[in-house]
Amino acid sequence: MNRTAVLALLLLGAACAEGPDIPDVPPISIGGGGISVLQDARTPQEAYDVAYSRLTGYHNKVRAFLFANPPNLYGAARTLEQIAEALGTMQAMTVEPWKTAMQPYVHWYREMKLNVEANRWGGSFESELRRFEREIKSRFSPGDVDILAAFPSEAAPPAPSSPEPQPTPPETPKDAPADVPVWVLYSAWKQAHADLVDAVTRKADGALAYQRVQESLTVMKARLPQERLSKLALCEASYAQQHEETKGFTTAPPGGKPEDVLRVLRLVGEMMETEYNPDRK
Repeated sequence: MNRTAVLALLLLGAACAEGPDIPDVPPISIGGGGISVLQDARTPQEAYDVAYSRLTGYHNKVRAFLFANPPNLYGAARTLEQIAEALGTMQAMTVEPWKTAMQPYVHWYREMKLNVEANRWGGSFESELRRFEREIKSRFSPGDVDILAAFPSEAAPPAPSSPEPQPTPPETPKDAPADVPVWVLYSAWKQAHADLVDAVTRKADGALAYQRVQESLTVMKARLPQERLSKLALCEASYAQQHEETKGFTTAPPGGKPEDVLRVLRLVGEMMETEYNPDRK
């Protein structure tokens, strides 16, 4: 099975361009403090199955909207968002490592939704859309993933009646003084990431660059507040998955191509840039 971690992307068009009649209400809604079921799914498995079953229709709908004459960009962008929502539902119903494995796909569809909105969807978009559809159906078929035993709680659990021991805060590595500015740590990661991308592009040894990426992320993790660590952990997991599947960035991932690795690295780089670049805050 292809386990490449790919990594994740609306102006009103002609009303005459209609795709297949696919229900628009997603099986669950995520947000507002938890997950609420909008359909009669009795178990996480049923919710997952419903979301998965909509992927074919949604993909057909995107193609129908985009290749109408003229294209219906609004409809296509909205349907790409629905694909991302369906994937988000599937992601919410699974346990690790499936949650992390799905994130680059969610990111790609949300990115492409923005590209379609801006009418930047030409080139290889159709072949990419078909490839991503095949990968998702192959990697995340309902019988192949591990599903939660029960729906995630909609509300946070009540505070314990007696004080619980507090977790020990992460220790700052000895070679990273506590007064090192975060922008310095970010710059170290950015250079290491660029070196890794360059090594993969040139098919050179990326071991040192990957080690430096790991070290920079470890130090950033120790310096950032707890509430800002979730995206960092996702990026760290994406690097690790690519490293494992490519045998240390020395080969293409199973069932994939070297370009797939570069695509995941690009998505990780964009997420890091968005979330942790001090100049953007």
